[in-house]
Amino acid sequence: MKRQTCSLVAVFALAVLCWGGAVASADQVGSDAIAKANRVVGLDAVTASWSMDPRDAVVLDPNRLMLGISGCAVGSHTDHAWTDQVAGHPRFNMGWPGRRHVWSSAGLIPIDVNTYPILVVTYRATHTHTQAFRFWDAIITLRTDTGLESKYNFVRADNPVTGTPMISDGQLREFRIDTRDVHVSPDHAVFASKTFKSLWVGVRAGAIAPATFELVGMRLESTDQTRPDQPFADEAPIRFRVTDPDGHPIEDASVTLDAQRINFARSGQSDAFGEVSVTPLSNEAGLHTARVEKDGWMPAEFHDLRVGPDGRVTLVLEKAVVYRGRVVDERGAGIAGVSVRMYPATSSATAAAGGRSLTRVAVATGPDGRWTSPPMPASVGDLCLRLTHLDYVSDAAAKVKPGHNAEQLIRGYPVAVMRDGVRLSGQMHPAAGQKLSSVKTQLIINGRPRRLMSWVSGDGVFDLGVIERGTAQLLLTAKGHQDMVIEIGEDHDGTPLNVQMEE
Repeated sequence: MKRQTCSLVAVFALAVLCWGGAVASADQVGSDAIAKANRVVGLDAVTASWSMDPRDAVVLDPNRLMLGISGCAVGSHTDHAWTDQVAGHPRFNMGWPGRRHVWSSAGLIPIDVNTYPILVVTYRATHTHTQAFRFWDAIITLRTDTGLESKYNFVRADNPVTGTPMISDGQLREFRIDTRDVHVSPDHAVFASKTFKSLWVGVRAGAIAPATFELVGMRLESTDQTRPDQPFADEAPIRFRVTDPDGHPIEDASVTLDAQRINFARSGQSDAFGEVSVTPLSNEAGLHTARVEKDGWMPAEFHDLRVGPDGRVTLVLEKAVVYRGRVVDERGAGIAGVSVRMYPATSSATAAAGGRSLTRVAVATGPDGRWTSPPMPASVGDLCLRLTHLDYVSDAAAKVKPGHNAEQLIRGYPVAVMRDGVRLSGQMHPAAGQKLSSVKTQLIINGRPRRLMSWVSGDGVFDLGVIERGTAQLLLTAKGHQDMVIEIGEDHDGTPLNVQMEE
């Protein structure tokens, strides 16, 4: 095992934001094809789609599907990411240059892509890389007739235009792709003709962060050949009763059937007895969801609607709380752009009667270091906070409990302090005639491994983020090479770390 003492600097990889189901670079398809596949549109084009005939399209509401979802998901590579809302739609923020983060949606009412094969996405992107492009940063999960799942992962398209990258220029653009031209990897053994079940969005930052991706609109359109012959008709009204966990009625609650489908949605308000009748519009899936919203209560989505003995579907809401806090540096100044992740200390809370409500979220601090959560379940006894920033090191995860009022949360608890840190990054170089494989890094402080926002590429470039100043050891390993231990001292000033590995 070799030892070496060096100082360090950040090494950022080139990266990209993406969408769809193909792989191609800007050099492969040309700028004209890229512009054609990503035409500039006005916001009126999005609002006009809301009234499309249900036979012509399923118009999804990105805000209902994606806003306030977890700051983490399978495939994520960093915690320094968050969501916010702008002009009624979600914006995904990736705060670490060169890194990717993935968000998953709520479950979709299954969409039959045999009927609606044309995927249309209206988006606005900034600070994402536009050349080293891979579509697999956004994944659509498919469900087969047998119930097996597979992802639009590492897919290819016959038509190279469907492989054009997103244009990251801050303009509102529309991207269209015919899913029939997309072929899933044979390893998955799933065809693109199966129904859509859920949506994943991945954002990869370029050299400037945060990278942002605004999901302004999304729909799946039919064609002349696939459009249903008969219009969708009204079904029998569904009678709802909205209550609290103790069975008391909730008045003036908004109940929306199929809220995630804008041009299918129907809604009504509960009366003094918590009751409301809503007439659903039929759809190709034969399934319905109910979303319930009222100020001061947790919004909840119900996917398994069951009629009770009284002929009603009971929807149970729970009280909501809003948390506020501030993140400051060691000198007491507020820190902007801190990702504040909130999640239950124990298990995720779920509303009664099958309702799904938000329990995990990530938001960012403003210019003065203050942050505000969306409504969170009051039933969560302990809420954990995890803080990440490119230039600061966080204390251990803080915990808050329901019952703190706004004054206490803003002026007192939780005021979190983040400390100045030093970036730990560099590159490993293989021994003469060798290649690097199975490359791993591990930071050891006081004899214990430390989990970091870290990544390492196949060519040995690594970035472990910001660590607290002090003494530590960095263990570097690669197949066919001797392990290397780098001694980290308090005098590191952020200069590059280049490590020559030996056989």
